[in-house]
Amino acid sequence: MLGHVDGTGRVVAVRRRGGSVDLTVRCGQELARWLMPKGSVAVDGVSLTVDAGPHVDRFTVNLVPYTLRWTTFGAARPGRRVNLEMDVLVKAARTGRTAEAF
Repeated sequence: MLGHVDGTGRVVAVRRRGGSVDLTVRCGQELARWLMPKGSVAVDGVSLTVDAGPHVDRFTVNLVPYTLRWTTFGAARPGRRVNLEMDVLVKAARTGRTAEAF
């Protein structure tokens, strides 16, 4: 991750699963094209692993108890706007450019 905001998304679902939380974010098709299963996505500056999806316009990440405690995600609710940075390695692979180009 480079610390650049590629766009914004909206939290559409927060589902508790044991001690963790599945967070689903709608990001739109333009940003979703840079997602891949088990790839990275930064949500509000926190690098996370894409757990489910990507789907047409959204993705899900799993937030473990440590992340919930030490970030603002413990208070995440549907409708919350979040900043997104898409995986630079996916961008490089899909465009044929080097990661430095982004």
